[in-house]
Amino acid sequence: MSAAERLRTWWFERSGRERWMLAGLGLVLALLLIWYGMLTPLRWAAGEAADRRARAVAGLAMTQDMVRESAGRRPGPARSLAEVVDLTAAATGVEINRRRQDADGRLTIWIDAVDPKTLMQWIVILRRAHGVAVTALTATKADAANLEVEIAFVGTRQ
Repeated sequence: MSAAERLRTWWFERSGRERWMLAGLGLVLALLLIWYGMLTPLRWAAGEAADRRARAVAGLAMTQDMVRESAGRRPGPARSLAEVVDLTAAATGVEINRRRQDADGRLTIWIDAVDPKTLMQWIVILRRAHGVAVTALTATKADAANLEVEIAFVGTRQ
């Protein structure tokens, strides 16, 4: 006797009431499997994709702004280190919580929560596009996805 025949025999040995209860239980289990096995992971993946897209759109906008700015750059008054740091932070989506400007031209900032990838992209942009160097950096884990950071900058271009 095959497994299908044994299952069929077992099923028909149950009373009508037992079959209804087992069918209902099977339906509930199937719905739970669909919900937690397929829909919930898809919803998480969609949320992560939306976050990645938002970061990519912000990065593209920042890059386009920098290209427009460098294409239209004319000799004129240079921006201060604080202005450059503030403008690039705003364009990148980095929120500066505190700042201190030292007499020697060094700028120290504190950020309460920043994504590590965003932080590194911002630092690279500051270095390559604006000649701003990091002289000190202290980072601690703020939560599961973010860092709490203290960074000291100095301008290398005059």
